Amino acid sequence: MLARRYRLTSASDITTTLRSGRKLRVPNAVISLWKTGGQSYPQVGLAVGKVVGNSVIRSRTSRALRHGIAPLMDELPRGAWIVIRALPGAERVNSAEWTRRLASAFGVAVPPDGVVSPPSAQSVDKPVDVLISLGDESDV
Repeated sequence: MLARRYRLTSASDITTTLRSGRKLRVPNAVISLWKTGGQSYPQVGLAVGKVVGNSVIRSRTSRALRHGIAPLMDELPRGAWIVIRALPGAERVNSAEWTRRLASAFGVAVPPDGVVSPPSAQSVDKPVDVLISLGDESDV
């Protein structure tokens, strides 16, 4: 469940986002992103129409979308309005897969288990050396 502060509920705000927002396409959904420039929390609205299925299926799909976007809310830009419009086939996608799809659309790194950990309270003050091996070292 999304906290109240993360919900986009005004019909006019949803319409503005759908019409004027930047469109991002992911499998089985279209995401409209509108940056308001404000410093409030990012807010999300869902549009799950009859093309997805009957009322039971639409409710199930909405729940999966809400649970899919919830771990990403702290990573999204402040003041953003986001509307996720489900397309046919969205009813077959579970919440973990929604998290992966939405994270890739927003450019947020998500571990394989689909859980985004909150930022740690301790900051790192020194640089960290990273070694990346890209195959045979004889090529270097």
